[in-house]
Amino acid sequence: MAVEPLILALKDKSSSVRNNAAITLGKIGDKQAIEPLTHLLRDKDEDVRRVAEGVLKKLGWNPPPSASSTPLQTSTKTGDTEPRILYVKWPKISLREGPGTEFKSLLEVIKGTALMIMEEKGQWIRVSLEDGRKGWIGKATTSETP
Repeated sequence: MAVEPLILALKDKSSSVRNNAAITLGKIGDKQAIEPLTHLLRDKDEDVRRVAEGVLKKLGWNPPPSASSTPLQTSTKTGDTEPRILYVKWPKISLREGPGTEFKSLLEVIKGTALMIMEEKGQWIRVSLEDGRKGWIGKATTSETP
């Protein structure tokens, strides 16, 4: 798969497009995406910054020593220093409004869907989908691998 159009999409005006391009580049795993992805570490959108960090980590990028003296503009409610990407492991799950089965189901998410962790509460995690939609899912329904 050609990564050039995705690299160009990292500069799009829409944060959702930048977010999706970064996630897709991470799935492809092409190392030529590393340098363009580093520019997203200073993106104005927090979700884009977190996704870029996670993808860069997955691609094996380590910040240069000078970067450690300039902290990245990120914050994660989970307390992790870097965002985590998980994947849906069950055939189909519900993305919910809140952390529990008593909350309304917003949509169904299928196996293999990438999820960026935003917050954890007990056995539930708040996630962001590639298209920017957010909601809660049970931890047991996820896996570290697609």
